Amino acid sequence: MEFEKRNVMESENDTNYRFKDKWSAEIDSFNFTQIPNLLLSCQGHLKLKDGELLTLIHLITFWYKKDGSIFPSINTLTKFSGNGYSTVQRRLRILEEKGFVERIQRLGTSSTYSLQPCIDKLLKHCKDCPSMTHSRGVVVSKSIGLPLSYLINKEDEGLSKQIKEKYGENDIFAAIGEYLYEAYTKNDNDNGPDKINGPIYNALGDRHER
Repeated sequence: MEFEKRNVMESENDTNYRFKDKWSAEIDSFNFTQIPNLLLSCQGHLKLKDGELLTLIHLITFWYKKDGSIFPSINTLTKFSGNGYSTVQRRLRILEEKGFVERIQRLGTSSTYSLQPCIDKLLKHCKDCPSMTHSRGVVVSKSIGLPLSYLINKEDEGLSKQIKEKYGENDIFAAIGEYLYEAYTKNDNDNGPDKINGPIYNALGDRHER
């Protein structure tokens, strides 16, 4: 049995992963914002306080295209968060001081913001990040075209330990594929695919929390 890591948005048939299928078409009609998992998972390492991160996310919601301008007024941002003018203004100043945004002042109108400093900071953090963030992809069986989450659904800490002891953690996806291959070819009902969800989750979970 062969497995591959597939981007969840590659196929139009992956309806279980699309935003509107998870959240509903009604919520999707209000649009959504692309936020890097690295920014959320590494908030602490990046030394961003909750309010600062929220303000940064609000700025990101105004970034519609790569070369587009970001120019919400502070009054607009206060409506988003419900915080006062001085609070939002202070957070924007701190984000600039911490190197997440660049503010370009314009006479007689609101400032323009660049998120390139944030991109640069995240790119640098990628090399030093001590945490494993959520992967934007799933392991899919090539033969039956289903992700692991469909093949597995029960927890078993014993099997989790077996996976890590036998295959290690250098290539978790290869380990999962080999484990599933053995489970299917041996037709082992006790250790078959219906009992793999928990161990895989646990094996990944230990790494994710580092």
